[in-house]
Amino acid sequence: MLIIMRFSVVLCLAAAAILPAQVKFTPHKTNGAVDAVEVSIDDKPFTTFEYGEKVAKPYLAPVRSASGKIVTRGFPMQEIAGESRDHLHHTGLWFSYDDVNGTKLWENHPSYTKPHMGREVVKSTEYSGNTLKAVIEWRDTDGKLLLVENRDMTFGGDAKTRTIDFRINWETSMVFMMFPEWHRIPNAADDAERARLLRDPNWRAAARAQWDVTPSSMFPAQHPQRVRFIEVTKPELEPWLGRTLADLVEARGGHPSDVLADWLLENDLRPGVLVVGVANSNVDDVAALLVDPDTVIASSDAGAHVQMMCAAGDTTLLLERHVRDRGDLTLEQAVHELTGKLAGAFGFYDRGVVAQGKVADLTVFALDELHWDADVFVDDLPGGARRLRRPPGGYRYTLAQGEVTQEAGVPTDARPAGVLHSATG
Repeated sequence: MLIIMRFSVVLCLAAAAILPAQVKFTPHKTNGAVDAVEVSIDDKPFTTFEYGEKVAKPYLAPVRSASGKIVTRGFPMQEIAGESRDHLHHTGLWFSYDDVNGTKLWENHPSYTKPHMGREVVKSTEYSGNTLKAVIEWRDTDGKLLLVENRDMTFGGDAKTRTIDFRINWETSMVFMMFPEWHRIPNAADDAERARLLRDPNWRAAARAQWDVTPSSMFPAQHPQRVRFIEVTKPELEPWLGRTLADLVEARGGHPSDVLADWLLENDLRPGVLVVGVANSNVDDVAALLVDPDTVIASSDAGAHVQMMCAAGDTTLLLERHVRDRGDLTLEQAVHELTGKLAGAFGFYDRGVVAQGKVADLTVFALDELHWDADVFVDDLPGGARRLRRPPGGYRYTLAQGEVTQEAGVPTDARPAGVLHSATG
């Protein structure tokens, strides 16, 4: 079974070392059929995996911290006073993809009347130790099978923390759907057929030809630097972790399609391959958005998806590429977009400009000293899990409420800031 993309997401509800926890799974039935599995940790309820007939895609809800506090929204499963009532398809903690061969699997709540909505149907579950395994069929509007997902959810925690490690792979994948020959690999009947195709000279010739004439797709064949290796199956291949297909082609030579085929075989058809930077790769188009007066700059996903991407540093990229190198914005315009405009838009009236009586949240930098560097893997998540981080960008000082919180890329012990609330000024 070929793993095209593998995601590992750790939900950390508090920061502490993860110790072994006693995880218990309890199935629940409706009309004689199991449609939910309750998860408890050290005899305390943690969450429930819901996947009944009326569910458009399986989800975990409610999710609780170690103290028992519920950290997910109750709606639409429950009516709770004061909660938002939008986005009916946002049910607890879930995983999906927006468009699979024209079928919508993201905004697919059963009450919606939108066209081309599909479902994720759980065909089986099993559990042992701390891991709950589910086989999930992604189906189109007519019930036709699109792909099969195998999802492992490993639960852990201690007195202060709760974690969920998702490991997701597809037996049938859409990532190569624009490459008919490569599309045959994840959709082959078994590993033996995949290996046979990958070694077949005729398949390789056809795959190379399609690779060269396909300008863009979900898999960035023309941009091998966006294909990153995040898991290997042999210790001698570990130096390649965090490196890219472009690096591998440069080191080994040959056509990228052949190099990738050899890499899959070398990893027993189970490498962890991550596609990064698929969207927003057209710099000119991004620049047009940045200068649009209706755009709010600095909305970032920096704190999410830490094992798949690192969006920390978006501000540095803006200043380096779109101010210093391209001149899409003047320095004054960019600073206003990142400070005063945002503060005004979100109601933080006591900051965002340098003026007497305002909060002294300041950044000191020289434009020529800034550098947006490649992200790198570090092993500092609970339990030793890996995440991506980006090196410091060359800022001289950061001040929060007048106190220096970082100097020359090194954090200080000062922690004066907290959660901001709008209309504080």
